Amino acid sequence: MTRRTIVPNEQCPAAMIEPLLRHPSAQARGEGFFFREMVRYFHWPYQDMQQEGMDPGPLHSKLRSLTARLFKRFGEEGYGETIATRLTEEWIDGLEDVSTLNLVSSLRPIVVQVFFELLFHRRMTERELDLYVEVAGNFNDVLKSLGVTSKRPRRLMYEDLLAQVEQGDFDELFDDALSREENVDRIAQHVGTTLLYTGVLQTVEYATHTLTALAQHPVELERVRNSSDDGGEVLGRAMSEAMRLFPLFGRTNRVVTEAFEHGEADFGTGDVIYLEFGKLHRQHWPASDEFIPDRFDAGSSAYAGEELCSQHFIPFGAGPRACPAQELSTRISRGIMTVVLHRLNLLIPERFHHTRRIALGVPAVAVRRDASAEPDRAQTALSELNARCVVDDSRVLFPAPSLLPFLQAAVSTGMKLSRFHGSWLPCVRMSLSINYSRYLRKLRGMAGVGQQ
Repeated sequence: MTRRTIVPNEQCPAAMIEPLLRHPSAQARGEGFFFREMVRYFHWPYQDMQQEGMDPGPLHSKLRSLTARLFKRFGEEGYGETIATRLTEEWIDGLEDVSTLNLVSSLRPIVVQVFFELLFHRRMTERELDLYVEVAGNFNDVLKSLGVTSKRPRRLMYEDLLAQVEQGDFDELFDDALSREENVDRIAQHVGTTLLYTGVLQTVEYATHTLTALAQHPVELERVRNSSDDGGEVLGRAMSEAMRLFPLFGRTNRVVTEAFEHGEADFGTGDVIYLEFGKLHRQHWPASDEFIPDRFDAGSSAYAGEELCSQHFIPFGAGPRACPAQELSTRISRGIMTVVLHRLNLLIPERFHHTRRIALGVPAVAVRRDASAEPDRAQTALSELNARCVVDDSRVLFPAPSLLPFLQAAVSTGMKLSRFHGSWLPCVRMSLSINYSRYLRKLRGMAGVGQQ
């Protein structure tokens, strides 16, 4: 019988988590057919090259190698940060003295452009930017149960990526066992799902969580602003604390392929192991719900200690499935935030509740620090935004129990259709899309989305 185990627990405490994530028998993914099909739906049309959801095997190994070689092509260490800095400066130059905006949707075009320039060594056209940002927004909405897959723009972006890779200098990344057409398709799909879907989403959220936390904690904000000569260490600690409170991953899971013992825990073949990042990042931390960047400063009286900072804090995972873009995402986020923090005052509505998923983004009033706007203008804008902002967007997230009936209905409908079609899997996937739309309408109605 399959067991489901949530870690950390008494048998597998925090100190054992990182070795567990590195164990060769705990590298398989998925919890069965339903959730694998959900991941495929989210990542369409690149679902066959979605590296993170893949079980270990030849293709997964080749994609891991391809990812590493792609990142190596991005050149010197600070290149991504330099691009991010330039693009953020340009964005702020175009803002009015006082602007009402959503941080997530405002930062998304910047990150899309950074990844595009890293990949193709040129600036995006206006048409390309509009298309890629639309698709990145749709990927976010599908993941956060705010919408369904928009296939036409996704297909257009896929076609554009194929053309970009075909015209670009990617031959050194080709697999000799594949034709040129197959290589171009593999690379286009891989950068589509790895960088322009997941990479954009998580980099935007990395920067947004940190900026929001700092805006809500003025003392810490001023410390970052006054620490320009410390090599970014104060900002780095704020970024770590934001990732502790608002991890990019809520949960990850592993399927055991061969029974093994791990400390006092034993796992059987087929067992599913869940790592709850939120639990790990708050368990045993003093004042765990508070934003205290100094807990990562070994020279501070607030320092949490080496054990907590290393064993109870794994923001990008560990082992063979650790996030490959950790360093790149951190540099890009740092480039964006450095400019924003020194050129803008961000005012967050008092009613806004900061959650990990920020499904509806983060509403804010941005006031340019180099402008002479009257204080009343900013306060008036903030009051208006506060009156209409959604208090808690966690109501529009996927409740796991409610997903199961929807998935079962999708598979059941698909299996019935297969009697006429003759092939069950395409029918299940078609039914999945239809039932997903129905599920979202029901969920959004319950949450009152669009009514506030």
